[in-house]
Amino acid sequence: MTNGAKPQKKKEKISIQESAERLERFLRKPVKPFQDEDGRGVKVGTKRGSYNPRAKGVIKDKNFITTQCKQCRQEFTYKRKGKRLKKFCSDACRQKHYRIVKKQKKLEKQSKYLTT
Repeated sequence: MTNGAKPQKKKEKISIQESAERLERFLRKPVKPFQDEDGRGVKVGTKRGSYNPRAKGVIKDKNFITTQCKQCRQEFTYKRKGKRLKKFCSDACRQKHYRIVKKQKKLEKQSKYLTT
C-alpha cells in the first residue's frame, strides 16, 4: 500500500447455477448493429504528405548496384541485400559524415542563439 498501488478486490465465489444465469442474461441482451464512425480513418480527398521516393542507383546487374558515396563522392558497387540502398561506401565515410553533420547542427544552434 505504501507504493501507491490500489488494493486488490477479493473475487466473490458464485455457484455454477448463478454463473449460468448470468451467462443467459448476457446472451439475451440485444446486439447493437455496428455503425462506422465518420471521424475515423483517412477521408477521401484529404491530402497526405508529399511523396519522396528513395534515391536510386544504377542497377548493372540484378544483384549489384553502383552508386555515389554521400561523403567522399566516389562511385562504389555493392551487392544488394535488401530494399534500402546504401548511401556510403564504408563505415568510415558514414561515421565521418555523421560527425560533420553533427558539428554543423551544433554551430547553427549556437549562431541562432547569438543572433537573437
